Amino acid sequence: MELLSFFVTGWIWLFLSLIVLVFLQRWMSGTIQRAAFLLTRHREISILVHQLVFLPGVLVHEVAHWLTARLIGVETFGFSIWPESMKDGSLRMGYVQTEKVGFIRESIIGVAPLVYGVIIIQAIAYTRLAAGTLGPVLGSGDIVGFLQAFRSEVLTNDLYLWLYLLFSIANTMMPSAADRRAWPVLAVVMTLLLFGLSFIGVGPWLVENIGIYVDAGIRVIAASFTITIVLDLLLMLPLFLIEQVLWVFYRR
Repeated sequence: MELLSFFVTGWIWLFLSLIVLVFLQRWMSGTIQRAAFLLTRHREISILVHQLVFLPGVLVHEVAHWLTARLIGVETFGFSIWPESMKDGSLRMGYVQTEKVGFIRESIIGVAPLVYGVIIIQAIAYTRLAAGTLGPVLGSGDIVGFLQAFRSEVLTNDLYLWLYLLFSIANTMMPSAADRRAWPVLAVVMTLLLFGLSFIGVGPWLVENIGIYVDAGIRVIAASFTITIVLDLLLMLPLFLIEQVLWVFYRR
């Protein structure tokens, strides 16, 4: 029962952080594009500014698709990181065209940006932002110790560069609707497979021997989502104020 509760905690953390992150990403994207439009008063230029802000993340996103496709033997025919307005009014920030494949390989290619994004977020957080040191200090409630550690280990000349890369990559790592196209079929197949294995009595073995690794992966993804949420929340107020000021000048 304790083991099951442990697994459920990870999934709840992932689910809640995902909901918050999706909302923040949409707000961030819309606010940056609106602010750019209010500043330039030109839609195409505002789209270009939006693309430049998220360019490192878009590049990682599309390279993840392309590299994963090549690694699993899927041909690619087109690659772009140039923004394009779609018929439904949405903005496509880039794409990789591949040959038609089965739902398993399509799902792997689709989830690649999330996997690559999580790896990069964790790498930046632990190697450049001292998350491994600051996390336990903050968790202990030692605010003074946290500020001292932050000043000595994080407050460096290239801090803003790493924060920008983290922001750009983290806010573009989520798979798009096209990336998720094959996921429902995969989810049905995996659910039926798990029910079948549980029916023949393999369920407890899966939980004890494989479930722990799945849960670890879920928690790493949830932690990456949480890091992104914290960064987005810190930027939310300044971006909101900038947009409001630009609205004042735009209406004059």
